[in-house]
Amino acid sequence: MPITVGRNAPNSYRIQSITISNNEGNSYEVSNMMVEFSITESIYQMFLTGSITLADTANFFNRIGFTGQEYIRIHVGGIQGNEEIVPAEQQIDQVFRIFNVAIHDRDIENPTNQIYTLEFCSPLLYLSRTQRISQMYRGKTGDILNKICQDKLLFKKNKKQAKLHTPGGKELGNFFSTFQSEGDETSVLVPNWSVYKTLEWLRDHTSDDTDVPWGDSYYFYQTALNGFKFHNVESMMKLEYLEGDVKFAPRMGDGDDSFNYDFTEGRGNDILAYTKTDTHNVLKNHSSGVYGGSIEVYNPITKTLTTIDSQFTQQFPLKEGKKKGEYKKSALSVSPNFRLGAESIRIPPDGGTGSVLDTASVAYKGDSIIENSGAAVTFDYNTPYSMGQGVSQSGNSAIYGTESTKLNRERVEKLFESNRMNIQISGRTNISCGMVINIDLKQATPTTTVKDEITHNGKMLVEGITWRGTGDALETQLSCTTDGYQVVTETHLDHEPDAQY
Repeated sequence: MPITVGRNAPNSYRIQSITISNNEGNSYEVSNMMVEFSITESIYQMFLTGSITLADTANFFNRIGFTGQEYIRIHVGGIQGNEEIVPAEQQIDQVFRIFNVAIHDRDIENPTNQIYTLEFCSPLLYLSRTQRISQMYRGKTGDILNKICQDKLLFKKNKKQAKLHTPGGKELGNFFSTFQSEGDETSVLVPNWSVYKTLEWLRDHTSDDTDVPWGDSYYFYQTALNGFKFHNVESMMKLEYLEGDVKFAPRMGDGDDSFNYDFTEGRGNDILAYTKTDTHNVLKNHSSGVYGGSIEVYNPITKTLTTIDSQFTQQFPLKEGKKKGEYKKSALSVSPNFRLGAESIRIPPDGGTGSVLDTASVAYKGDSIIENSGAAVTFDYNTPYSMGQGVSQSGNSAIYGTESTKLNRERVEKLFESNRMNIQISGRTNISCGMVINIDLKQATPTTTVKDEITHNGKMLVEGITWRGTGDALETQLSCTTDGYQVVTETHLDHEPDAQY
């Protein structure tokens, strides 16, 4: 019997069923034993993962005889206004393979009570790590990835054809809901790699061969609602959650303790908590190549060493003229969140009080932060005969295509890392990674008024989602990111700073 948690509230949800099946064909409904569960999807991980904690007072652990080869089906869904259950397509209904009993505790004073946590993953993750490939493929890297998914992971062309079943008869969702056939025509000889490693390599070496800033940033990942996706960030940026009609905002300073209901969607739009980390870690960004970097490519046949330099503004060009400092091409934000011009810093004398500094004050001058490419140098090799290697044309100069792809991809990931924000909202089950959401943060001032926080408001890309269900509520934890600020401030322009302290 389904268990309803909460009543007509943004974090209420219904546990349709939680069923564990063992190798002997026995199935056990454990919804009433559930203490907590979590399911995680991310653009950076190819398959779903999660865990569940159970409180066992009936010796269930020994009766099922756990071996790490069991399957678990979790079927949960949100509740709309007036306790109407959300449609089936918005419910999380997934089959996972248990691979570890992470924790197993027994209360000595109450030996009948056992607490254990089971870790699980998509069955396709297990399948991808246990099968290997020794084969030649020809075609676009995206098409090769698709073929391997069909041959090795039994992917189907569409949802209606996805008929791979596990104990209990649940489909695995082994289909692409978003797929891009991209990449250069190539020949790839896979040298006895696992399916997992092969898919990783193909994902990282796919490029749309355009000058779009996000064109080299392809991701292959599983969602809890819509099967698998294979596309780049450029495509993700065009997919706004519920067409951008929903705006998430915290409740601050208005004295209203009620949730911001949106019963048309059945969820609250309040940000319950948010955190930002490493927003301006300049040393980390330098060493990871966000601002600029280079790669030394050695050709053992010609015995030559080629240096490929890459600056932030090469991948993310900026506008000239009146809108100088803004991104020139597609972006989530308006401008970078760091100073673009040459550094010119005045150091106040000992005991400075904030007045205008005299000309004798110590001054530091340096190059623009994006010109220090020597802070991030990597090394690689390239020959015309090595897998996936070769020379391609970009603009007017010949460069090693795979190497430039690598530089561009790594910059995007580190740029996202430096602009990451973790947001907690009420339990929405109709959101997936790769969507763009709108947020409206408020920053408290010393007075009773609030003002917009211009640096991070606006569009953010959802990188990762964790659904956490307890006996009290369902929470949705979003890992979101963007590529800079929503405004252009004077610190982004090339100018001599005022001599102020």
